[in-house]
Amino acid sequence: QVAELAEDGIYFAQHDILTMLPNTSPTGDQLLKLYEELVENVKREHNYLYADIARIHEDDVHGVVLRSQYISEHTHNEDEARFFIEGAVLVYIHVQEKIHILQCGAGDLLIIPKKVKHWMDIGPQPHFTAIRWYNTRGGLQTEFTGSYVAESTPRWETIYNDSNSKR
Repeated sequence: QVAELAEDGIYFAQHDILTMLPNTSPTGDQLLKLYEELVENVKREHNYLYADIARIHEDDVHGVVLRSQYISEHTHNEDEARFFIEGAVLVYIHVQEKIHILQCGAGDLLIIPKKVKHWMDIGPQPHFTAIRWYNTRGGLQTEFTGSYVAESTPRWETIYNDSNSKR
C-alpha cells in the first residue's frame, strides 16, 4: 500500500518509537526534545519551519468535539505532516475517485500534501499523541470541502468491534 500511496503523492513511513519510563507523561517540549533528530530531519527533508505536539487523551472532555471537527472532508493550505507517538487514528485520504483508509499509530509518519482532501476519525474515545510539522499556523486551518463523502464511509465503530478497539 505504501507504493500506491506514493503514487498519489502521500508520504508514509515507519520509524522507531523511543521507549518511555512507565507512568510518565512527558510534556510537549520534552517530546520534541526526545525526538529532536527526527523533528529536525523531517524539517530539513520536507522544508518545514516548525513542529509541535498534538495530543488527545481518553479523559479529555473535548475529545468528542474534536472528533466532530476532524471527521468531515477537508483540506489545508499546507501539508498535514504527523508522526504518531502513541494511540491510533483512522486517516481517510480522498484522491480522485479513491479513498485510502489508513490506521496510523505509534511509529507512523504520514504527510498528506496541501489541498489533498482527507479526514480523520480519532475514535469514540480519542487517544493519540503526534508531532506535527508546519510553516504557518494559518496553513493548518481546516477548509471544509462541503462534500458528504466522509459521512458515507465507515466510522471507527464500524471498522473495529468492541473486542479489538483497544489501542
